[in-house]
Parts: sequence; C-alpha cells; structure tokens
Amino acid sequence: MQISRDIIINRPRETVVKLFDYPENLDEWRDGFVRFTPLEGPVGLEGSTAEFVFRMGGFPVVMLETILERDLPDTFAASYVSGPITVLVTNTFTDLGDTTEWAVDSRYHIQG
Repeated sequence: MQISRDIIINRPRETVVKLFDYPENLDEWRDGFVRFTPLEGPVGLEGSTAEFVFRMGGFPVVMLETILERDLPDTFAASYVSGPITVLVTNTFTDLGDTTEWAVDSRYHIQG
C-alpha cells in the first residue's frame, strides 16, 4: 500500500526544514507522538537508529526508525518497523519562494 500527501506550508523551505530536523518538535507534527529515543549513531544521520513510541487507538505502538537518506534541504527518507510492518517514508521539500511544498510518500509492507 502507498499513501502520498503534499502539503503547502506558508514558510520558506529553510525554516520548514530546520523545524522538521529538530527532534524536540516531533510532538508538533507527528500524530500520537509519545517518545523518541536515539539508539545508534548520530541523531538524524544516515544509518542511525531510534525508537519511536506513538499512541494509536489508545494503545502504544513502538517503531524502530532507520535513516536511509539524508539530503536536506531536499530529501529525508527513513524506514519504520513495528512487528511485521515496515513503512518506507520519503519526505521531499520543494522551495516555492515564500512557501514550501512538503511531499510525503509512505510505502507499507507486511511480512509474512
């Protein structure tokens, strides 16, 4: 399954990417966000891992994030694994002058 979404943000790309890339802002834009815990490698860099906890439907969901690509301010991609489900998420930021287009492409894979 694939879900794509484009969002126009009324801020310059530099501002949007700076806020996106700052872990302390995660609860501002990730629904159900509870906790982020770095595990291995420098936070946010390719190859690094972290544990995310979200509340979905009243239940905690734990996901392992692995950064796959970091080419900011253009692209940021990561995988998120929870049990048999893997989600590959690519974020693309397009500079539109005073606004930014944030495109999110999420691809879901179920093992088994």
